[in-house]
Amino acid sequence: MSSVLLDKYLHPDFAPAGVKPRARSVDYDNKITRNIEYAHMLDGVKSDPVGRLSWSLYSGPVDYAVDKKHKRVMNCTGTAGSGNSMSFKAAEQPFGNQGPLTIHTVLSYDTAQEGRFVSLGQSSAGDAFCWNIESAGGGNRILYRHDSGNIRYGPVLTASTEYSITLVMPIGATTTDDILCYINGAHEAGTRNAGSNQTIGFGTSNGVVIGADFASFLLPFAGQIKAQFGWSRALAAAEIKSLYRDTYQILKPVVPVHLFLASATVTAGSLLLMNRSIANYGGTRQ
Repeated sequence: MSSVLLDKYLHPDFAPAGVKPRARSVDYDNKITRNIEYAHMLDGVKSDPVGRLSWSLYSGPVDYAVDKKHKRVMNCTGTAGSGNSMSFKAAEQPFGNQGPLTIHTVLSYDTAQEGRFVSLGQSSAGDAFCWNIESAGGGNRILYRHDSGNIRYGPVLTASTEYSITLVMPIGATTTDDILCYINGAHEAGTRNAGSNQTIGFGTSNGVVIGADFASFLLPFAGQIKAQFGWSRALAAAEIKSLYRDTYQILKPVVPVHLFLASATVTAGSLLLMNRSIANYGGTRQ
């Protein structure tokens, strides 16, 4: 009897694509996971299957919501200035002083306010890499807040609507104007909202906070944060579009699925035709 390891998307836990599976291991066979530093599912199960950062609850109360697509998700209910909202913090800062980096977040907002869905390298003197959804340019938009220069990106966003937001600091980037923002897989140009172009310096003593600011957690995000991933490289535009289409492709099944054949030899370059796809399986399985 022969067996063939099937593509993970033939596994019932990965169909349909984009729905959070039970899986908690990183699929390092997927090239998009190269240089991934964290994959926080924000569901209270196992927060980071990558395991390179040590996460802890930064502020409370603990609050989860149920989401049809993402199952259990982080629910942020605080108002600006209160600090009474759920957030997570990692003491480590894996991106260096000026990147490169990519941070990919799936979220929906309830109230637009000066509340961070991610904060990196912030000090009490100013914001190095802090991102909100707040009123800017005549509507609620993605806003990159720096102490002396804010930039808004993309179209007006609608409350209670899911968005896939990807923030990229490319190799060689040094200023706030160098940051790239993608919304739902599409690149969005930035517009100066206040101040001027500023030099970015994260420092390495502060870590990463999801759902609040780093200095005092008094600027909480208001909405649901469903997943957040971080890479110490700049993802390409095609990779970002792929992540938007399938957020959880970076994971692999808890138990692989095999097709057992009564008598067959699968040779290199052969094709196995299934209902969902045609997959090329190299090598010989006996």
